[in-house]
Amino acid sequence: MLLKEQLETFLGNFNSLSSRIRHLNYDTDALGDHIDVRCSYIAFKDEKQTFDEFLEVLYHQIVSFCLPRSEITSAHDRMQRALADSDAVLVNQISTQLHERARSLFIKAKKGSHRSGEAGEILLFILVEWLLEAPQIVSKMYLKTNNNMPVHGTDGIHAKFDEKTKKTPSLLGRVQGS
Repeated sequence: MLLKEQLETFLGNFNSLSSRIRHLNYDTDALGDHIDVRCSYIAFKDEKQTFDEFLEVLYHQIVSFCLPRSEITSAHDRMQRALADSDAVLVNQISTQLHERARSLFIKAKKGSHRSGEAGEILLFILVEWLLEAPQIVSKMYLKTNNNMPVHGTDGIHAKFDEKTKKTPSLLGRVQGS
């Protein structure tokens, strides 16, 4: 499988976000080829932001954000076998375990930090995967909750195959709070 195709298999499904996040694009033709401005905001309904619905969408991305893909793939394989055996209880158990493990890592990271930027980091993860189509290649949350692996600086580590250059640049993201 080609690298481009492999990276595309890592992308999450963000269809539920299109109704929660809207975008404003800015025409940057006069500024040059390498500048792209996108402003995103939480959608409105009846003149009010749909913040609670937006948080619900974020919550459903916590497994993909927090856990390594190998762990998620292993759980999905176990769920497929359980489905083949018509064992709905085991499927639910595996799914619940994934969510609880991700939730536990999220809470552990928040307790072990002097800041609370994890919500911003999930948003960064979603926007980079969804809008830039660059999948996360390292789960920072998984690393930063490991006592033997302190992680500082970069909040998102993503990659995308560039058709023009035939290279795969890393995209490093940083979240800054006020």
